[in-house]
Amino acid sequence: MKIRDVTKCLEEFELLGKAYGKAKSIVDKEGVPRFYIRILADLEDYLNELWEDKEGKKKMNKNNAKALSTLRQKIRKYN
Repeated sequence: MKIRDVTKCLEEFELLGKAYGKAKSIVDKEGVPRFYIRILADLEDYLNELWEDKEGKKKMNKNNAKALSTLRQKIRKYN
């Protein structure tokens, strides 16, 4: 997030989702980990900030802009 690489954020979000799916039985017993909720909230805030920055979106390359919209949709659906 520090270098504004939304494509990498999308990849990491998908990996995190897969890991969460694999640990579903443990999560059901113990509850959702705090760090997981914190990461999702931080990511959602970050995406909303990028989405509102019209000048920043114009400067993004095509791959990052596409990943931004994709990740935003996935976060909204996921939450």
